[in-house]
Amino acid sequence: METERLIIDRLRETDKADYFENISHDKKVLETFICNYAERLEDFDFSRYLNREDLFAIRLKQTGRLIGIILYFDEKDGACEIGYGIGSAHWNKGYVTEAVRRFLTYCFAERGLQTVYASFFTGNDASRRVMEKCGMTYHRFSEKELTYLGVERDLTYYAIQRPEWARLACEEAARTILPGRYRHFKGREYEVLGIARHSETEAPLVVYRKCYDDGGLWVRPAEMWNETVERDGKTMPRFEPLP
Repeated sequence: METERLIIDRLRETDKADYFENISHDKKVLETFICNYAERLEDFDFSRYLNREDLFAIRLKQTGRLIGIILYFDEKDGACEIGYGIGSAHWNKGYVTEAVRRFLTYCFAERGLQTVYASFFTGNDASRRVMEKCGMTYHRFSEKELTYLGVERDLTYYAIQRPEWARLACEEAARTILPGRYRHFKGREYEVLGIARHSETEAPLVVYRKCYDDGGLWVRPAEMWNETVERDGKTMPRFEPLP
């Protein structure tokens, strides 16, 4: 998975130090993200996080380094809950909102879910704002749901359902992928005609035509259209708009 500035993928053995620094040893993060604290890297058991199907790294595209994590859990009856944490050194840069938006697409379009929930400790306004920016709305309040760091914690739950996600995703695609001519990184040109929805997943699709040969119509997932690619040691957009 990819966004403008991030890559979201599986954890690797080489992520141990970054996971330790940004999650398990970051006391600011652990005030609101439930995780066991690790005092020393040498004693940190990273193996427990590897090979988990529900846990993903959030990486900076520029460096490939892990700066946070995002996961889904309690998947049942077409719904799941998601959670996320990012190192305090990377707060207030919009990374979490960017990651959650992409992860919602994964949950709805790839996992086929109907509802996604998220929760935060009451008073954690930063997490609440992330959910609201991603289109999630208030679902319920749970008083003293759990005890964490020796304190009884209230949780506030937000949720988003597939139709609302699809509407917002298509609006975002229409805002960022405008009609007009684009050059593919391999050199050929195409004309974007508009945005459509996948008939089953409801994910936004770019409708475009070839500006060569028979001018046939094609479609491509909007998420893929906006990706970058590596070629000859350089990073470039998959499709670049032409003036």
